[in-house]
Amino acid sequence: MTRADPPTTLDANRRPRVARLPPPHETAMTPARSPRLPRLAGWLFASGVALYLLLSAPALSLLGISYEASGGAFFEKVHPGTWLIALAYAILISSRGHPFRVVGAQLVAQPLLAVYLACQLCVLGWTLSRHGTSGAAFMLDTLLMPFVCIATLMMLDSRQRYRCLVIVVTLLVLNTLLGLGEAVAQARLIPLRLGGADEVIDDIFRPSALLGHPLTNSMVTATLLPAVLYLRISMVWRGLLVVLLWVGTLAFGGRTGFLLATALYGAYFMFAGLRATIQGRFTYLQLTGAAFVGMLGGAALVAAVFAAGIGERIFKSLSWDGSASVRYRVWNVFDHLNSTDLLIGISPERIVSIGTRIGLEASEAIENFWLVLFLQMGVVGFIPFVVAMACLLTWLWRASGGPMRVAVVLFVLVASSNNSLATKTVALAVFSIVVTITRRLPTAAAAVASAPVKPTLRSAAG
Repeated sequence: MTRADPPTTLDANRRPRVARLPPPHETAMTPARSPRLPRLAGWLFASGVALYLLLSAPALSLLGISYEASGGAFFEKVHPGTWLIALAYAILISSRGHPFRVVGAQLVAQPLLAVYLACQLCVLGWTLSRHGTSGAAFMLDTLLMPFVCIATLMMLDSRQRYRCLVIVVTLLVLNTLLGLGEAVAQARLIPLRLGGADEVIDDIFRPSALLGHPLTNSMVTATLLPAVLYLRISMVWRGLLVVLLWVGTLAFGGRTGFLLATALYGAYFMFAGLRATIQGRFTYLQLTGAAFVGMLGGAALVAAVFAAGIGERIFKSLSWDGSASVRYRVWNVFDHLNSTDLLIGISPERIVSIGTRIGLEASEAIENFWLVLFLQMGVVGFIPFVVAMACLLTWLWRASGGPMRVAVVLFVLVASSNNSLATKTVALAVFSIVVTITRRLPTAAAAVASAPVKPTLRSAAG
């Protein structure tokens, strides 16, 4: 047995090779290892966004997928678009280095989104511990996917992001045209079944189109209306599409969405037009021509709306009716709760039971997602949820500009008037996608503001 040779000086001074990961800020800027992977992820993400707007819960139920109905496998409880977007995100973070480093770099770069994700994960854990998977089934698509969508878009190039914007606007216009057709024909293309139950029959018909529930249609159409202004099309087409989506909001019968959209967007466009006029951006011929066309077009639009019966529910229910009364009576639920219920929340089944006690019918629900989630989570879970929503809305406000900031305010107001965010919905995810895409794109108003000032008679005389 021979003795091993002693190590040389070179071997003794050589340090063992240890795999070292790059710092988070370097990982965030690391390009993908293969250009094919980002392209694949971009198409997967765009396909997922398209499925979000094409396949509502009633459509999935019609296809035999137990998305909202009881029973079914786990993969059926998650929206098909969510699977594609999650796969796109996984491909992107894997193609840029160590996945945990990439995610960590994104969280460090976006602290508001990091707090949002952390708080929503805490809420998810609390809800699972209190009510099991049935009480937390809605959280993945409704509350967690906004972060995944924003994080994925940050790693896509401008061309891929703009492609997603075109897809969203195209499907939004298609959804509006389908809704107008359903309103005129008084028939739905896809039967409206909530929770997989029997078809809903309203006293006054409201179209459901591609997005399912009429209130969801109204909220999504109203809040995404400014997305048209970021398309690379002529001003005339932008104006026509804005009017079309506004009429669609009327057709879907959401009074809150229609009235708030009319007031907020009307005030914004009036202020923007007045400022451009004062700055001399328009000639006298343009102003008089636009006013003349606007009066004729408005009169024709009003006549067409009344002749076709579009927005019948809104015009017949502008006074205090049963739907508005329900939103007032739901606050009586606190008369049936004790201190323990307020602290740790109650089950969804008990919420339904209390709703029956306060006079809600089987077809009625608590139309306030803040209240529904407070009842379900209690103070313990509701506080981190409010912190999470405040962080996300702050991020969206800072990322948006111009008309999209108006849309952020509108989204909060309209969403608070129904229980969409307490159920399975992709409305918040799609809205976050549009805000993220448009944060670096110029609007029509910005193009007008950057245009050279046209000489006027006063400036020429001076």
